[in-house]
Amino acid sequence: MDQFSLAADRVGIRHRSAALLATSLVSDIERKKEGKKTGIIIDKSKIFRERKKTRSKLQGMNNEVVKIPAIYFDGKQDLTKVLEGDENDLSTDQQYLYKISHAVSSGVCPSSLGSMLPGHLHHARWVTLAARILRLYIATQRPRAALVQLATFVMRVYSPMWFIIRTKNTVTDGAVNLCKMIQATRYLPQKQRQIVEKVVQENAFYGHPEAILCAMLADDRNEVRALAATRIIEARRHRPDGIRKFVIPPLNFQAKTYEDLIDWDTAVITEPPLTFHLTDADFRKIKEGSLEPIQRLHEEFSLPNNTQSVERTVKEVTEASRQVYGHDARDGFIRARLLSRNKVPRTETKADFSGLT
Repeated sequence: MDQFSLAADRVGIRHRSAALLATSLVSDIERKKEGKKTGIIIDKSKIFRERKKTRSKLQGMNNEVVKIPAIYFDGKQDLTKVLEGDENDLSTDQQYLYKISHAVSSGVCPSSLGSMLPGHLHHARWVTLAARILRLYIATQRPRAALVQLATFVMRVYSPMWFIIRTKNTVTDGAVNLCKMIQATRYLPQKQRQIVEKVVQENAFYGHPEAILCAMLADDRNEVRALAATRIIEARRHRPDGIRKFVIPPLNFQAKTYEDLIDWDTAVITEPPLTFHLTDADFRKIKEGSLEPIQRLHEEFSLPNNTQSVERTVKEVTEASRQVYGHDARDGFIRARLLSRNKVPRTETKADFSGLT
């Protein structure tokens, strides 16, 4: 009953419900067969034992299928090109936000959207909250001013930035994305903008000089790369003793480009750890227009700039905690779900179930 155990964990049904479904299915199959009925009954105790055995087996396995990586928790590496790729590559929640944003923007709501569910609210999954706000806005004939403000914020800031971050998702895109988000919030009234700017300032980790310098090194403009190289060489000459203190300088919320997000004359500039292995000679080459040293930073500059994988981790652990108790039980439950999704990513057509045969 390995496949049934995996499927039961994947959809999150309880032992009693799983036992009812399994026994009913076996009974229906026996009715279609000729000969004496076996009278097989699968009770909740058997379901419990089989699910526990399957989870324990997965915990003892050491392979890539059930391995939980540190950065990319569930194997999804957040490389979906939303603006130029296939929207079917998105998760259900992401597809819903994508489609309902288009519906609000165009003023045309397709009938297929009405049959889709926006997903459950979750502390670590704001995407479903944004989708539900837009759904309420569409369904309300005369929306109040507060709802209009929320829907406008989702359409002008949250939804565009969510898909931009999904598309531009490396550490070198972080400062650029931050600048775009600041520019997107400028439509807000002064009182609301002050609230937003305070929150952005406290969480603008990509407004740190090190993050901006990484973005500048990956910039298409030669003069910007040269300026970054100059600043890193100068920072090396004034490298502080001991562990550096990570402090985000005051942001320039009127900046037109990401490299102007901070005041470079007053900010404490330190070298990004990602460039420590480059020599001063490499930075001089960059100043002269060479791309060879930057190409050697490809692996470091390909690191993700967001925590969406971590959000999925929180979501998985929360759902596991609702079903089972204890560290080992949660770990086995999560691994069972991952393996089931790996075998059968989609369940729309008969062909999708070929991984079980």
